[in-house]
Amino acid sequence: MARVALEGLVLCAYRQAEDVPDLRRQCLDLFDQLLEVSGYGADKAVEALSR
Repeated sequence: MARVALEGLVLCAYRQAEDVPDLRRQCLDLFDQLLEVSGYGADKAVEALSR
């Protein structure tokens, strides 16, 4: 459950950082690490990211 909330927070930060490329890159790096640990819910998060 906490992992899903964390993924949501990372995606939210990514969306809000449109004008901050370094922060967007850090969000993507963190999301990649979350995917490596566990793909739970990742498919939905990736779908949301592509919208």
